[in-house]
Parts: sequence; C-alpha cells; structure tokens
Amino acid sequence: MIKPVLFLFLFIAGPAIAQTGYVISDLSPEIAQLYDKYKAVLNRNQYINGFRVQIAQKSKSDEAYQVKSEFQKYFSYPVFVTYQQPNFKVRVGNFRDRFAAEKALKEINRRVESVFIVSEKLPIAELRR
Repeated sequence: MIKPVLFLFLFIAGPAIAQTGYVISDLSPEIAQLYDKYKAVLNRNQYINGFRVQIAQKSKSDEAYQVKSEFQKYFSYPVFVTYQQPNFKVRVGNFRDRFAAEKALKEINRRVESVFIVSEKLPIAELRR
C-alpha cells in the first residue's frame, strides 16, 4: 500500500518540486511608485555614520601632509587630511562599525603613538570602491 501512495505522491508533486526559476509578477502602480520613492531616498543620502582613526593633528598643512605620506609607507588604509580651524587633522580609514576601527587602531598603534577613534560622516561613494 505504501508503494502506490509514494508513487502517486511523486507523480503529482514531482513536477512541482522539480520546477526551478523565478516567479515574475507585475507590480501594481502603487508598489512601483513606492519603490521609486525608496530608490530616490537612497540616492539622496550621500553619507553614513562611521568611524576613522585620527593619527595626527598639526597646525601647518605641510606637516599634516608629511604625516600622511609617512603613514602611507607602512599601511594601506586610505588617509584623509581635513582642516578644522585652527588645525589640520590626519585621519585614517572608512570604517562602518566601531569594532573594525578598534582593530585598525591596535594595528596602527604599534607604529604611531597617540591615536584614537573619531566618529565621522563617511561618503557612500568612497565605501563602494
């Protein structure tokens, strides 16, 4: 009795199980409009909250760029020099979470003294690279 039931099950359910592919359905106009609004909001936001490691703060730009070039000899993190009156700040990395920034801080701290983590708005375009 079990064999005929099993056979019947495989005969009926087999084609349904064997089908592969995607289900394509037309979106209603309201859903399509909502999706377009969602994409527009995503494109409008150019920055996300993240972290960088500050490795130096100098009063002169040439000193800050000297620190940057010296740092790039030993590490492959992206380096940014920004001016916040009255100082030039040399910051490293584009970290989305604090854990990744702390990991980099430990690595950098072996060669550079007085480093610390700062929260910063990170450009989304740089994160996609």
